[in-house]
Amino acid sequence: MPKNLQNYSNFAAVMNRDILRIAIPNIISNVTVPLMGIASTFIAGRACGGEGTLAIGALSIGVTIFNFIYWNCSFIRMGTSGITAQAFGAQDFETTTAMLIRAVGISAALGVLVLLLQYPLGELSLWIMNGSQMVSDYFYARIWAVPAGIMLFGLNGWFTGMQNAVVPMAVAILVNLIHIGCSYLFSIVGTMGLEGIALASVVAQWTGVLVMVAVLL
Repeated sequence: MPKNLQNYSNFAAVMNRDILRIAIPNIISNVTVPLMGIASTFIAGRACGGEGTLAIGALSIGVTIFNFIYWNCSFIRMGTSGITAQAFGAQDFETTTAMLIRAVGISAALGVLVLLLQYPLGELSLWIMNGSQMVSDYFYARIWAVPAGIMLFGLNGWFTGMQNAVVPMAVAILVNLIHIGCSYLFSIVGTMGLEGIALASVVAQWTGVLVMVAVLL
């Protein structure tokens, strides 16, 4: 085999290995998300007894509202991972550190802003989605998880940009497991119903932030 072709083959093999090293943990992380949704739907139906159907419908509306909030903040993860990866490849660790500070700072600012505007956001969302009192209880309980959820976007993007997809994967699995466990504990054992599932999100996502900060330190 010609030398230049051999060099290209070696480069391609290394590139493929690096792509898989980042892609596979991300795939595993994404697989856990629908499992959490299935578990939440099951728990909502069981926890609310005769109102199980109403609870599942309310959960769907509540999750849709929060998905709208979160995915409008997903630019933090994408922007952070791209610029951090470029800086990491150039061995520019001053920029990678600056990107971490920016990601956490912007995430925290957006989270606080959402908390400050929770009433108008909540009432507008409930009006648009024709939400019931059950949806309202879910929304105002889960809103306290939003700063942590947005911060996880920034931290996940930074770790991925630093070529470390294992930490985001492990934290995603941990968050989903805590969410499922706490949902069962709060909603069925503790008879809190749909509000218990919302509080489980608060506990799970803030735990995820604390674990990521501990790993970072």
